[in-house]
Amino acid sequence: DSSTMRIIIKNAILNNFENVEVYEAKDGKKALEVLEKNPDINIVFMDWNMPVMNGRDAVIKIRENEKFNHIKIIMATTEGSSDKAKEMINYGVKGYLVKPLKPSSVVPVAEKMIELVKEERNV
Repeated sequence: DSSTMRIIIKNAILNNFENVEVYEAKDGKKALEVLEKNPDINIVFMDWNMPVMNGRDAVIKIRENEKFNHIKIIMATTEGSSDKAKEMINYGVKGYLVKPLKPSSVVPVAEKMIELVKEERNV
């Protein structure tokens, strides 16, 4: 949700990967609107705590829509407890980042998700 976090993620992705498009949304509701307009998005970085619609509720909405089953979701949060991580995994989150974010923490998670997307396409 924060512009600073979006800048860190966007720059980490654009500076380390080729042939990618990055879309931004300031809250979960806007994220759903972006996905509706761009259903071919493969990876979503989302904050757990956002205004309007939080990350948990946005993930639930994404997972309710069958056309978004392919999306890999990485959740960023200050919540470091294992209970939160388990809850996120139960909602279909594939990766987890603890804030404050650094580009060096974003890139390995993005690489892992890109590999998952490639593997699924080759099946």
